[in-house]
Amino acid sequence: MGEISPAVPNLLERDFHADKPNKKWVTDITEFGIPAGKVYFSPIIDCFDDLVVSWSIGTSLDAELVNSMLDGGAACLTKNKHPQFYIPIAMATIAGLAGSHVLIRMV
Repeated sequence: MGEISPAVPNLLERDFHADKPNKKWVTDITEFGIPAGKVYFSPIIDCFDDLVVSWSIGTSLDAELVNSMLDGGAACLTKNKHPQFYIPIAMATIAGLAGSHVLIRMV
């Protein structure tokens, strides 16, 4: 059994709105069952307009799935754009990031 980490601050406080683009991004992983097996979908959503910034899809729930989605998001940013980016614990663990729900700044 793994370690139980302490609760982390809820920095978004369930406020999934942003007053301008690229200020707040959120993500998660959705699993779909299809006849051929499981497929995983991982999008980045901009809280300003709820549009998908980047996404990845794959048949393995692994770091490649998450990191390719993160790379796609970073590629969309122009100079001096650093959104707050909220990543759930399971996704942070898969990507090799520490902590529970993680809030990172894209650089």
